[in-house]
Amino acid sequence: MMRVKLLCGISKELTLHILLYKVIREVYEVSVQDSTVPIKNTALIRCHVPSSVSSYVQVSAWLTDDGLTILAHDNHGYSGSKYQAFSTGTLHVASVEQLDGNRRYRCQVTNMLTKEKVVSIGWGNLKVVEPTNNQLPRVIQEPSVWEVWEGKTARLPCVAHGHPSPQYYWYRDTGGQLTLMDTVRKFTVVDGTLVIHKVSVADSGKYICFANNSVGEDKVDRLLRIRVPLKVEVVTTKRVVRSGEEVSLNCSMSTAPKSVVWVKDQRRIVPDHRIRRVSQTHLKILVFQREDSGIYQCYVYNDWESSQAHVQLDLKEEMPTFIRIFPDQIHMPSQLVSLHCSASGSPLPQISWTLDGEQLSESRRVKTGDYVHLDGSVVSYVNITDLAVSDGGLYGCEARNDVGTVSHSARIDVFGPPFIRPMGNLTVVAGTTVTIRCPVSGYPIDRTYVEKSGSKLPYGDRQSIDQRGIVRIHNVRKEDEGIYRCVATNGRGEKAERPLVLKVVTAPMISPFSFSENLEEGMRSSIICSVIAGDPPISLTWYRNGRLLKETSPDIQIVPITDFVSSLIINHVSRHHSGNYTCFASNNAAATNYTATMVVKGRDLIDSL
Repeated sequence: MMRVKLLCGISKELTLHILLYKVIREVYEVSVQDSTVPIKNTALIRCHVPSSVSSYVQVSAWLTDDGLTILAHDNHGYSGSKYQAFSTGTLHVASVEQLDGNRRYRCQVTNMLTKEKVVSIGWGNLKVVEPTNNQLPRVIQEPSVWEVWEGKTARLPCVAHGHPSPQYYWYRDTGGQLTLMDTVRKFTVVDGTLVIHKVSVADSGKYICFANNSVGEDKVDRLLRIRVPLKVEVVTTKRVVRSGEEVSLNCSMSTAPKSVVWVKDQRRIVPDHRIRRVSQTHLKILVFQREDSGIYQCYVYNDWESSQAHVQLDLKEEMPTFIRIFPDQIHMPSQLVSLHCSASGSPLPQISWTLDGEQLSESRRVKTGDYVHLDGSVVSYVNITDLAVSDGGLYGCEARNDVGTVSHSARIDVFGPPFIRPMGNLTVVAGTTVTIRCPVSGYPIDRTYVEKSGSKLPYGDRQSIDQRGIVRIHNVRKEDEGIYRCVATNGRGEKAERPLVLKVVTAPMISPFSFSENLEEGMRSSIICSVIAGDPPISLTWYRNGRLLKETSPDIQIVPITDFVSSLIINHVSRHHSGNYTCFASNNAAATNYTATMVVKGRDLIDSL
């Protein structure tokens, strides 16, 4: 059989600590042996449980042949002042008389996992003898170590046989100093058993029982250990952590653990170069990252129980902010130039570099790099050696993380004649805005402008230019296509120019289509997707409920009519054809789609209308 015990959980998170006990049903026998006791002494009767099942089978009660039941429990193991039953499997019968020998005893055990109860196979007899000579007290062996939960009642047994019947005295041994327990509150002695009510940790320690009579004495030591309920708490330096910061987690508990297990999001934590286990109760994350966010738990185990506590760590999200930027600069050729941008943010931002709006390319002379500063910011740099006139331009740095982006740009000018770096051709979609940025270097530069067919821009309402000479053409049309030239001049009459080609393409436009509203099973249906605008070549594809339809579909025909028209045909409509049909059209400029819904009525529905 299998028993599952759920020990703990966390509200709102499905985090369960599960212990699995596999119990093999084993046939076992419990027995009670006869016991001999001198008259007026305390009898000790033992219940024998096989060691193979003793870890989960406990003595729960004693039964007599005349109907008396004596429960075995740390707090309630009394039956008047005559009987004391202990969970260790012993029964004490105080001040035995001859009549007690007429009563027989058997024990009952309980399987703590299945709650199944078993009684001993036979009865135990109590043999009462009357000594003819005086006898020195002899303490009967019982467990020397007793463990009791805090707040419960502790009972430390002491049984000795002798004649005359022994008297019992209990002392507490505190560093060799003995204190008589009869004089201390909450301590009582019942027929040799020391009873301590509502025990606390302060009650743990060594106790000594002395049993004496007129012949002599014997003694025995008992060690009392107090079990403290395991209380666990995760203490952290912070719960909302910035990217790159260090965070410590401490597992605080009410008693010393036997073992501690750290778990994140229900998976055991494996330490690495960033996550270190300083001790079994101390976890440290050196450089916090987004993937470190989550629920951290420490599971604590001792000899008796387990417990857990948790804490949630979240990444503090902050948009990047520049800490250091570079200004506009003017340099002589052959110099060394170093540009720096540093930014903070959470998650830690990534910094990229551009030159005149294009990604900065590294070369033998141009190198980029970055590092994380001690204050948690990212420092990025560009180093340019043997500076050339062609290195001039508008340099930009952009810091980006998942929260946002911030950018900065400044001109780096180099003394020399005008120079314009090569520009790639531009392809734009009609109706949008195009930006023409002339990548000019050299210093000083008197004029920078853009011209088309000999005319300087702007020369129309749809054109504009800003203070940096960047030209924008709004609501681009086909007539804007052509060759544009960037021109730069200086006061010495030196001039540089560079052409670029602007191509304007038209995005596809689909004419709306729809299915018949009265489609019934068995009918035929077709729709036509017609692209009424857009530059060729145009690609047409069909989708049903988001899945691509192929021309080889068994019951759906896709028929290309022209390069701009496609037909979808279903010769025999059934209810499973119902759904959303999408025509997807694309060219080099853009892509668009149009969707129509087909609803097919079943025959049974039609007949009922």
